[in-house]
Amino acid sequence: MKIRLSTDEMLSQWRLRRELEPLRADCTVERLDGTDTDALLLSEIAGWYTELLDTASVEMLSLTDISEVVDMAENSEGVVTVTLPERCRRVVEVMLDGWSRPAVITEAGSELAQRQANRYSRGYTAEPVAVKSYRGLQLYSSSGSGNPKLTTLLSVMEPENGYYEMDERALSTIDSWHERSDDK
Repeated sequence: MKIRLSTDEMLSQWRLRRELEPLRADCTVERLDGTDTDALLLSEIAGWYTELLDTASVEMLSLTDISEVVDMAENSEGVVTVTLPERCRRVVEVMLDGWSRPAVITEAGSELAQRQANRYSRGYTAEPVAVKSYRGLQLYSSSGSGNPKLTTLLSVMEPENGYYEMDERALSTIDSWHERSDDK
């Protein structure tokens, strides 16, 4: 089940998993020194959540179809450049109208990306390829119609400040992430 937690709700989840909650209300402890536990936990939450958005299985994340809100331009060779919004962490699926299937998404500089530079080795509409670049995608498999239309652009987006969106199962990764970060 997909959930959306506020910062306070996420802090509560981390406190619970770090055995900082529930608080004992039947006793009093005084200290003269102090650690800002919430600041430490918020820093850990930021690292965990960023890693989750960038690397977790898509089943654990909330996906957004941003095909209607991106800017696109097609050059004379049929290469479509898609400019992604600032909050886009990663693209999961992209498809142009007329393609027989979603594109294979690859990194710039990969062998597959390099083959797209040659119009004879491109995948075109039968085997489309999307190459990731800084804040964008190059779709080397356009039909060259001059009027490309995205039918799907599923992305992992950073939620608004102060919120965390994910599948409930993602919370189970907090303990293993904490153990890995302690080993570093």
